[in-house]
Amino acid sequence: MWSIFKAVNQRIIDFKDWKSKVTLANLIAWSGGAVGLITALSGGFDWIAPRVIGYLTGRPDVIAAWVVGHHWVAKSLTSLLIVVFFYLMVFSVQATVLLSEQQPVKTDYRAELTSAIGVNFTRVYDYYDVSNKQGDCYVILEADFQVEDFALSHVERKFGSTSALTWGTPTLEVPTRPPNVDSKFESNLSSDPRVYHFRFVPALSHTTSTTTVKIKEEMTRGVWMYLEDVPNSKVLGGNFEYIAHLVNEPTELLVLEILFPRDYTVPGGLLKVRLGYTENPHVREEQRLLNENALREDILKDRLKLQLTVKQPTMGLCYYLCWVPPYKPQPKTT
Repeated sequence: MWSIFKAVNQRIIDFKDWKSKVTLANLIAWSGGAVGLITALSGGFDWIAPRVIGYLTGRPDVIAAWVVGHHWVAKSLTSLLIVVFFYLMVFSVQATVLLSEQQPVKTDYRAELTSAIGVNFTRVYDYYDVSNKQGDCYVILEADFQVEDFALSHVERKFGSTSALTWGTPTLEVPTRPPNVDSKFESNLSSDPRVYHFRFVPALSHTTSTTTVKIKEEMTRGVWMYLEDVPNSKVLGGNFEYIAHLVNEPTELLVLEILFPRDYTVPGGLLKVRLGYTENPHVREEQRLLNENALREDILKDRLKLQLTVKQPTMGLCYYLCWVPPYKPQPKTT
């Protein structure tokens, strides 16, 4: 409270920018206070006060009696009250402006986007289970979504890896969907990244429950495990390994998670946000995630887990869960 009181008073005596509303409010208030103070200490007070009192009391003789007396105590108290009145007036104005400026600006337009587009992804979950120190991975990609005023017959998901040597045959599932809706799957395994197609017959529309699409993948060397092998990334600005997700739809929750093998550690995770796949860092969004402690590091059954949880991610931004791999262990010399 004291810090707010000091901040408001600093604004009350601020006359730096004569075009600002802060200075205008100060000028009006202090001018009124000065006029009131001068009026109170001059003869104007002797003319106004007895007439007001006489009108309220119904005694005209008070006017004559007031003019004869000096009434310095009454004048001083009244002058003080006038100053306090104008001070409180400008204080309330400046406090209101200050508090309104400190209100968070609405940046979440998910409801409007969902209404305009017709689809809302309530949860997107990318999970990497690194099974050994060669970087072999078991990957699960899940997405939960709801459909509003829109006929959704096709959902497309993509997945790629710059380090993978070989890929297994993906498994596509729709664990949950509305009744009386059939699903069909199709994969383009020759493209980079891979493309997965989920088709619904009849098309989904005005769903009251969540539909989930799920992809399971296996790859050898799905991630780089040692720093000597990690290529330098201009996008991330260094030799970082990462998992990432570009947000293309209105999304409520994005979770990126990686579980490393036993006896393998990294010196902590990093979060980075870029505009699409470009090199442009989105510093404001990165700071928001840092303030929310979005990046967590845990030990799960003697295995290191890094998790990035992004509440209300922004469309068009790519979220990276990064880490710096350790150096390759040196062979023991005898």
